[in-house]
Amino acid sequence: MIKAIQLKLGCIVRWPVSEELWARIVAVSLLTAVGTIFAPASASSAPPTLKHLFPAGGQRGAKVVTKCTGEFSWPAKVWAPGVDVVSGEEEGKLEVSIPQDLAADRVWIRLYNEEGISTAVPFLIGNLQEVDELEPNNSPGDAQVLSETS
Repeated sequence: MIKAIQLKLGCIVRWPVSEELWARIVAVSLLTAVGTIFAPASASSAPPTLKHLFPAGGQRGAKVVTKCTGEFSWPAKVWAPGVDVVSGEEEGKLEVSIPQDLAADRVWIRLYNEEGISTAVPFLIGNLQEVDELEPNNSPGDAQVLSETS
């Protein structure tokens, strides 16, 4: 028996194959396809993704609790040279301790696991205290009052 296969390039390849060999090829192909479709998902997790942090910065010498957004397992392993970061009790919260002598700039925070590492997300270091915005504040009469320590 001669079997023919049309390749993606448009050419046709023909070769002699016995019925028994052809049956084995078809059986193995079907088993592979079915096994791929119905195989359980891998037991290992995917690399974490970190989209952004909020608040995305803090004052030198302060400890900031920031919320991570992305896909990751908890508690997360964190890579952040220059600052001390630990996974908080609550899922998605990182406790960032910023040294007093760290320059006002930015550090890059990444999450990682056995499967890989997330993209780096900036965490800004400044001299001023972070202040959460209060609403409403659409007019001067509704402006947020800041204390002198803010």
